[in-house]
Amino acid sequence: MTDSSGHELNSNLFSSSYLQSMGINEHIHPLVINAYAAHKYRLSVGSTITININNMVDRIVQQIHNDQVYNNEAKFKVVGVSVGTTNESFYTTQQIANKIIGLPDGSS
Repeated sequence: MTDSSGHELNSNLFSSSYLQSMGINEHIHPLVINAYAAHKYRLSVGSTITININNMVDRIVQQIHNDQVYNNEAKFKVVGVSVGTTNESFYTTQQIANKIIGLPDGSS
């Protein structure tokens, strides 16, 4: 996955010094989006976006206990925009995806 200048973007999701410079922390996760998503949602590198997570591992329990309030939102900061223009695409790491949906570390 590359940006419009041909730079590889995968490292933007893993480089601790780059992520620190972008203000990524335990509450704001790194995200690479494609050009289509950037245009559609008016995002660029450095933009933040909150995404409602609908596919939690305990979603059935949440539906059964609908009287409880669950916050299934995750906040992301765009750390790269790839050249893809077909449909919207969002990329993060497997470790972050697992954490957000409630899977233990090491799950795939």
